[in-house]
Amino acid sequence: MTRIAMPIQEQEAIVDSLFNIPPSEWLKELTHPDQLEHFEYIRGLNYALYWEFKTYFSGLPSPNHTLDEHGIKSVKLMTKRYLSLYCMLRESWTLFISAGKQIRPDFSNIFPNPGAVLITMLTNKARAMLEECLVGYLEVSPSKRGEFNRDHKKLQDHEIPKLKKSTSLRGKSLEEVQEHYDKEILNRDKHATGFAGLEILCIQVCRKNALTNSEVKEELRRFNELDDKLHKHIQSATRKTKAYAWKDGQKGYSAPGGKYEFN
Repeated sequence: MTRIAMPIQEQEAIVDSLFNIPPSEWLKELTHPDQLEHFEYIRGLNYALYWEFKTYFSGLPSPNHTLDEHGIKSVKLMTKRYLSLYCMLRESWTLFISAGKQIRPDFSNIFPNPGAVLITMLTNKARAMLEECLVGYLEVSPSKRGEFNRDHKKLQDHEIPKLKKSTSLRGKSLEEVQEHYDKEILNRDKHATGFAGLEILCIQVCRKNALTNSEVKEELRRFNELDDKLHKHIQSATRKTKAYAWKDGQKGYSAPGGKYEFN
């Protein structure tokens, strides 16, 4: 991967933020040991991302070799994907701020640079992961992950021509088809809206810029490839994972008869 030019202040801010994601104050919301275990899992993932980003910026060896093979590959793909998104956003910054100000006037104060957007995305991603153990009841299974992966694939530019052949989308423009699936993702995962909303806004702006900016167009192609690889890897790695559900902060695994066993 070609090393991207990023101001040192943004590099340091991203690395420092990853070291403190998820923030300790989130622990106040957790009451069950299963929730605390889930929190530690999220912290471990972000600690691995912290070292991967630090390695990328400094060139120093990463200690992420302590992760298993699937974990190492996931973290490396996540890092590359976020950095690719940063590159597109940096080249689409004026458009991004303009679009954001339509949502709230102080958008440029909240996000003074692309690095700040990346930090918010990383924080929101951790929050979305935590939210699954805070809702009253939620089922998580490999089949649902597969559905999520298919929706992501639909959002990639090279899939759009196939999608436009469907009866409901026939005659729709590229932008209308993409917006259709953007909304589908947001409507399905309500507890993750904060995370998905900002990322989708960023991608929508970059798609628009890619129509006239060849550099962004090429990076968008790369981003789509990384996104596809990441979701395929996650799907493969979790294919044999046992389905589970959260119920009032307690985690239960699937049992015969389609039920879930809680301690």
